[in-house]
Amino acid sequence: MIATLAWFALSFSSPLPTQAGACLPDWLPTFGEEPGTSQTVRALAVFDDGDGPAVYVAGSFTSVGSITANRVAKWDGIRWSNVGDGLNNFVHALAVFDDGTGPALYAAGDFTEAGGASAARIAKWDGANWSALGAGLDERARSLAVHDDGSGPALYVGGFFGSAGGVVSPALARWNGASWSAVGGGFDGTVNALLSSAGSLYAAGGFTHVGGLAAQRIARWDGTSWSPLGLGCSGIVRALAAFDDGSGAALYAGGDFGAAGGVAAPRIARWDGATWSAVGAGTNGAVHSLATLDLGAGASLYVGGQFNQAGAAPASRLARWDGAVWSSPVTNIAVNNTVQVANVLALAAADFGNGPALFVGGEFSHVDDKVMRRVARFEQGEWRSLGDGIRADQSEALPFIGISVRATKVFDSGTGPELYVAGDFSAIGDVVASRIARWDGTNWSPLGAGLGESVAYCMAEYDDGSGPALYVGGSFAEAGGLPAQSIARWDGSAWSTLPELPNSTVEVFVVHDDGSGPALFAAGLFTHI
Repeated sequence: MIATLAWFALSFSSPLPTQAGACLPDWLPTFGEEPGTSQTVRALAVFDDGDGPAVYVAGSFTSVGSITANRVAKWDGIRWSNVGDGLNNFVHALAVFDDGTGPALYAAGDFTEAGGASAARIAKWDGANWSALGAGLDERARSLAVHDDGSGPALYVGGFFGSAGGVVSPALARWNGASWSAVGGGFDGTVNALLSSAGSLYAAGGFTHVGGLAAQRIARWDGTSWSPLGLGCSGIVRALAAFDDGSGAALYAGGDFGAAGGVAAPRIARWDGATWSAVGAGTNGAVHSLATLDLGAGASLYVGGQFNQAGAAPASRLARWDGAVWSSPVTNIAVNNTVQVANVLALAAADFGNGPALFVGGEFSHVDDKVMRRVARFEQGEWRSLGDGIRADQSEALPFIGISVRATKVFDSGTGPELYVAGDFSAIGDVVASRIARWDGTNWSPLGAGLGESVAYCMAEYDDGSGPALYVGGSFAEAGGLPAQSIARWDGSAWSTLPELPNSTVEVFVVHDDGSGPALFAAGLFTHI
C-alpha cells in the first residue's frame, strides 16, 4: 500500500477555557486528503446519518483518502471518514431504506461480515453500527431498490442467489424490515438492476425467464405477477433509470445489448410502456450506469460505461442525453492514460452548498488529465477530486517513489506570498506536480514541468542581483525539462539552471552574509563542484 501524508495547519484562535486572553493551539485540516479510493468504486448513494447529507461510496477498496475504509466510505463534502469497520468483501449496491426504525444505509454484495460480525451479502448501517438482515443471502447480491407493492415499502435485492433468509427466492427477494419473502417466481439468471417507477418494480439482468414466463433480460412486477416488456433486450441489461425527455416519462435500459424489442438500439433503449425505441444512435461500448440529474440546465439522462462515443459525439466513458442530442461533460476518463480499461460504474447527485454536483465512480485514475482515483465530481462546470492531498501519481510506477514533503517555503514571486512545498511526490490535489508545487490559499499548481524523477530536499529565497528567486536543491537531474544537476532556480514563471554538482545531493540551503555580502550556501552529499 502507498503511504499518504495528511496536511494540517496549526491554529491559535481558540481561547483557553481557564485563562482569559490565552490561546489553545489546535490542528486544522487545511490541505485535504489524498483523493479517491485504493480500488474500484461500484456504488454511490446519498445518506444522512444525522450529521447531514453525505455521499457514500462503496466497492472493492480498502482505503480512501489517507484512511483505512473497508469497501465503504463517507464523503461529507470536505473530507473522508470510514463507516465503522466496513465489510470484508466487495460491495455492488447501496440504497437508503426506512424499516420503521428510521432511515438507514443498506449495502449488498459478496461480503460475509459487516463491522466484524456475520452478515451474509447484505447489511444495514444505522449511522453508528452495522447489523445483519436475518440469515441474509446464500450467494452474491448485485442490486437494491425500495418499492411499495401496496403492502408497504420494502427493500428488494437482486443478484445471483438461490435463497434469502432460508426462503427460496432465486435472484430476487424482499425484506420488509423483519423477514424475507420471495417475489413471484424466481429468475433463471442474474438480476443486475432494479427500479421502482410509477407503481411498478422493474428487474433487469441476464435472465430469459421469470417464474416460467419468457422475459428477455427485463420484466415488470405489478405487485401480483410478472410480465415481459415486449420482446425485451437482445443481451445483458446492467442499468435502469426513469427519464422524461419531454414526451412523457419512460424507462431507459442500458447494458451490452444491440437491440430492444427487435429494434436496433446499441447498448441503450427506451420503453414508453408499449414499445421499445433507440436512444439516438446509442453508444459504441457497454453501458454500466444510468442516472437522471438536473445540474441546473434541466433534467438529463447521464450514462456511464465503457464507451468512447454516444451517437455522433465523442464521449469518454460518460455521456448526457437531453432527449434529443448526445453530449459529454468530459474530454477524457482514463486509467494511467489508457482509456480502454477505464469504466464508469456508478452515478449519483448531491449538493453540498455549491449547487448540484454529479458524482462519478468506477475504475479510473484521471479525469480530463486531472488525478482522480476512481471517484470524481462535476460541479459548477468543473471536474474536482474528493480530497486534495499529496501522493504519488498512479501513472508513475517507480518502486522508489514515496509520498512525502521534505521542505516548505513561503515565497512571493510578485503576485503575493504563496506556500511552496517540495519532496518526492508526483501529484498534489488533482494536479500532476513533479516534486514541487505551490498553494495560493485555494488551489495547488505545478511549477512548470517540475523536477523530474527524484527528490527535492531544500528551498531558499535568494536575490543574486537579478531579483528574488526560489532556489531548490535535491538529487534531481532536471528542472522544467532542462538539465539541472541537484540545484535549480525558479523566478516565479520559469526554471533556470546553475553550475552543476555532479553525482551529488543538496540537502541544506541557507542565505548568509559572511562580510562580503549575502550569499547562498549549500551543503549535502558532494565532494566536488
